[in-house]
Amino acid sequence: MKMLIAGAALYSKAFLQLASAPMLLTLMQAALGSLGSFLWLSKGGRQPVPSLSGGTVAVLAVILTHFVGTALTNVSTLFSSASFVNTIKAADPLFAVVFARLVLGQRFSALTHLSLVIIVVGIIIACTTEFKFEFNGFWTVMLSNACFPLRAIYTKKLLTESPTPLSGQTIFFWLSFTTLLVSIPFSLYEFVFHREAYTTIAAGGLAARYLGLAVLMHYGYNALSFILVAEVQPLTYSIGNSVKRLVTIYGSILYFRNPVSTFNLASSAVAVAGVFLYSWEEERVRKAKLIASAKTSPV
Repeated sequence: MKMLIAGAALYSKAFLQLASAPMLLTLMQAALGSLGSFLWLSKGGRQPVPSLSGGTVAVLAVILTHFVGTALTNVSTLFSSASFVNTIKAADPLFAVVFARLVLGQRFSALTHLSLVIIVVGIIIACTTEFKFEFNGFWTVMLSNACFPLRAIYTKKLLTESPTPLSGQTIFFWLSFTTLLVSIPFSLYEFVFHREAYTTIAAGGLAARYLGLAVLMHYGYNALSFILVAEVQPLTYSIGNSVKRLVTIYGSILYFRNPVSTFNLASSAVAVAGVFLYSWEEERVRKAKLIASAKTSPV
């Protein structure tokens, strides 16, 4: 799975270097996600796909944050190196804590806040030591970071408010399908004003090949993620996320031969170490709450 994630990031960057069409990439990712999850849920078309029911606000928030987060991730990859994008994306826990505090009223331990400080320090070092710092790449990836924790919060609300049980694949289908629909007008705009990128893709060659590989690997790791998140322990899943980010960062440096300094390499490791500490502490707190609840519950 880690190789799928790293491959998706690397081939997305390779494609965007040849053809500046991030919205087409978003549309194709959503199209394959819709088709794959539809076939999975409908057992090859033999039964209907479950509907996405629940609170209107939660449904709209999940759809909007998924589309904006996915599209901006692709846009940031167009402007910045894959290693820089994935280092900045280590800030996910920071936004998760802020939004959980504001939306859900949750409180967090001192160790969780320490992990956020470590993540922020790593990101600051990465920004100040990046050889080719692109502000457009920075703000787009930071905004995408804000979208995905919000998506997670409202997905939980959706799961609790839905009158019928929802599976991960059901949510994946509807997120992909709605993203596909919303991406169409943006892709048409991109086609009209950046037609040279589409001409490059239509000519075949490396651009078309990289696009196909990026889309396939993006679908593969998302499909597996929605399956594994229900099958493995949260800490195991979080450790896997930390490892895959390191693989993506250093793999992209080797693949694209980006100029990096020792401090830049160290900053990535610091940021990912903060993510690992955050994941470990969250799992520790979760287990402590379960033990306390078991002790207080009547026999």
